[in-house]
Amino acid sequence: SCASLEQMLQDTPPTLAELEPVALAEQAETLPVLSADALESMYLAYAHPQNDQTQIVVRHRLADLELQRAQEQLALADDTQPSFHNAIASYTALVHTYPQYPHRDRLLYQLAKAYDLSGDSEASHSVLAQLSREEHGSGQLTEVYFRRAERDFTAGRYAQAEQAYAQVLGAGETTAFYTRAL
Repeated sequence: SCASLEQMLQDTPPTLAELEPVALAEQAETLPVLSADALESMYLAYAHPQNDQTQIVVRHRLADLELQRAQEQLALADDTQPSFHNAIASYTALVHTYPQYPHRDRLLYQLAKAYDLSGDSEASHSVLAQLSREEHGSGQLTEVYFRRAERDFTAGRYAQAEQAYAQVLGAGETTAFYTRAL
């Protein structure tokens, strides 16, 4: 047994630099591309027999699909004006029906976005103010403060804009809006 230990100590394994690279065969998996209508049908089929928690998650995703559809229409930039009415109605219903939903801040944020994209900046501002009042731990707050600061600055409310920009800067240098708030 001592001889085998001596043999093991003499046989040094190769270093990482000495190892040959290994090429793994690529296996590209193609994911199916589903239309918003197909996704909506799947969510609706899934939602009916499930519990309340599943219901709200499905309804949240359906509202997100409504917003996505309207945004896609807006991006096409043709003569038809996209309607954000369905998304606004869906988010509003969710906010009122499920006040304890853990992702309520996201609902409010998306509702404000839908209002803004529909051209109703007053309603958007109101929802953003509600979000900042009610959802103190939200990951959306830095952007909410930034948007309020931009709105106040544009409207000539410089003292309020300064306060909102200070809140953005207070969130730290690693936030996406820090340099834009300087």
